[in-house]
Amino acid sequence: MNNKIININNISFYTEYFGDIKNSAILLISGAMGSARFWPNAFCKKLAAAGYFVIRYDHRDSGLSDAINYNHSPYNINDLAQDAINILDGYQIKKAHIIGHSLGGAIAKICAINYPERALSLTCISSGLISDQPLNNQEKEILDKTWQRMLKNNPQENYEKSVDGFLQTYKYLNGSVKFDEQMAKDYIKDLYERSKHVSWFLKFAETKEMHNHVKAQQNMPDYKNLLKNINVPVTIIHGQLDPLCFVRPIIEETKYIKHAKIYIIPEMGHMIFNKKLFSEISNIIL
Repeated sequence: MNNKIININNISFYTEYFGDIKNSAILLISGAMGSARFWPNAFCKKLAAAGYFVIRYDHRDSGLSDAINYNHSPYNINDLAQDAINILDGYQIKKAHIIGHSLGGAIAKICAINYPERALSLTCISSGLISDQPLNNQEKEILDKTWQRMLKNNPQENYEKSVDGFLQTYKYLNGSVKFDEQMAKDYIKDLYERSKHVSWFLKFAETKEMHNHVKAQQNMPDYKNLLKNINVPVTIIHGQLDPLCFVRPIIEETKYIKHAKIYIIPEMGHMIFNKKLFSEISNIIL
């Protein structure tokens, strides 16, 4: 693994890469508040060993990428899609297989809509919606419970004081698949020790103010009629037990995509803190 800093539009992005740049590229996009390290080394190395050049990166407002004053310079999901394309430009890559988790899955779809010449394929895991799919009453109740659980997390100024709250949240979001606590601890520790943005955790603990990535998704337009314009192969991988991005609406949205295959994994939730599950997902992708 190597790293590279890419500076575009006065924003510095931290990126890491695996494999030979001469190979077909894969761009990995994390979810809201997620960093490059959401994608485990073993997962990235497996894709690279199969003959791909793999890039993962910290979003703006995560990891070692720059923080944004949202009140002064607000951004939306289209800007985050532009960031992904800018990362490819920073590597002088014309086309890539784009893989996203949660918000990253929504960004991947928007990349294919806004920049169709840049995508070779899409893989959307636990993906957020980019179309208007109203929730039913049961889903609304579950979502309310999920947000209540997430808001119980009370991050402090360091890893030791915060790890238990994050673990409880991530275990809840992991579905019924076995929760790999050490894998989650390593990720949480990375969020604290390899980040410019610990101050946000303190702000959240004090005010419960939403992260900029959540704000960027508010008032998102309905892309339903544009989904039909995606002309590359699309793979949807979703957990049957996802309590945040529900499986029924994502199935409905996928009907608007011409070249889509969907894989519903029975015990999977929203997060993927399970090495065997990550390996299963990599097999589907390859």
